[in-house]
Amino acid sequence: MGNASGRAVLGNLVAPLIGFGLTVWLWTSLSGLTMAVGVIWLALGFACAVFVTRGFRRPTPILELDQ
Repeated sequence: MGNASGRAVLGNLVAPLIGFGLTVWLWTSLSGLTMAVGVIWLALGFACAVFVTRGFRRPTPILELDQ
């Protein structure tokens, strides 16, 4: 049981904390212009989702790829 709980801590706590730390480091090292472009891109995507779903009253479209 000791080995399984060690893997659980590694997989459920340590790895996400490392990922969070790397994300914070990346965000803080970006230039102001890059952050502004990213925020504008995010806002445009959100506005598009609001429009397509009619204010989130309809489900979001699902892309179906037939092979």
